[in-house]
Amino acid sequence: MKNKSYILLITVFVWCFCVFLFSCSKQKNNFFLDEDKKLITGEHIDVDSLIGQPSQTVFIEPYLFFYDRFDGKSITMVDVNKKSIYKRFLKEGHGPGEIIPPLKLFVSDDNTLNVFQLQTGALLSYKLSSLLDASILPSPHSKVMFKDRPAILSKAKDGFVGIGMFEKGRFQLYDDDGNDIKVIGSYPFDGDNMNPINRFFRYQGTLCSSPDGKHFAMGSAYCDNLEFWEVTDNHNAVLTHKYESYDVKGSFNGTIRLDDECVMNYKGAYGTNRYCYMLYAGEKYGEKHKRTTGGKIILKFDWNGNYIKTFQTESNIYSFCVDNKDRTIYGITKDETSGFVLKSYKL
Repeated sequence: MKNKSYILLITVFVWCFCVFLFSCSKQKNNFFLDEDKKLITGEHIDVDSLIGQPSQTVFIEPYLFFYDRFDGKSITMVDVNKKSIYKRFLKEGHGPGEIIPPLKLFVSDDNTLNVFQLQTGALLSYKLSSLLDASILPSPHSKVMFKDRPAILSKAKDGFVGIGMFEKGRFQLYDDDGNDIKVIGSYPFDGDNMNPINRFFRYQGTLCSSPDGKHFAMGSAYCDNLEFWEVTDNHNAVLTHKYESYDVKGSFNGTIRLDDECVMNYKGAYGTNRYCYMLYAGEKYGEKHKRTTGGKIILKFDWNGNYIKTFQTESNIYSFCVDNKDRTIYGITKDETSGFVLKSYKL
């Protein structure tokens, strides 16, 4: 009789432990109900008119960089201390030293600006020191080609991480030379049973990493799926935390078709050494007048995926970054009279 009691006790303990582990790795989002969310108001940084719709904002102390096509140049560099444009660079074209848009920007911890060209799969990396002379054209200190041309690329320890229409897995890990090393991760909900094009567009989203490449995070744009990963040795990574509840409301038939009730989720991401920041919309597709960009909520996590704080801005942010000391958010927002403007928000 005692043995049966012990067996029952052990069984209950194991079951509770498994439930605890599952709850730690996969949770529903409750941070949107945070009553202590901080309202932050932006201060306009007047750096002349921004052209088109600036995006891909990144920060290397004390400079902001963003993708803003103007007069044949693709990247604008802003000195935030002087609140002025430092230079515009990277000419568009097919000649030597020229680039082909669209671009994705990210930074790494050696003060390097990384410029990824989606059409060609070429990654150009620029040391900050090479960008400081405003009188000369900068030259990349390295160029890496990615044969499978991921849709989004970011830093990972000893290489890079990307997402794209891969035959298997959700993420691809690469070495420093752009060679694909390992496929990891699964798509949320029923995504792994879909064809690569369908699931990629259905569960597309935003990807960021810590500048040292030890961690990365992925937030889905049209469903509640947020994942945190730790990059380990030998070009591998492990899932450390996942938030997930509802699936996409919509269909895919050559293009993504969202229902009016589909909730817009994660619309931007940025990583500093200590924290991960996610831009969240939270509005239904119909409520946003069928627009898929922008959000007023910025969620702060540590790199283990633990929720820390919610910030709310007075107007939609379309692209943002955070300074190295986690004290200021720099965001691209829209003014009714001036169009797109650059603002700073104190945390």
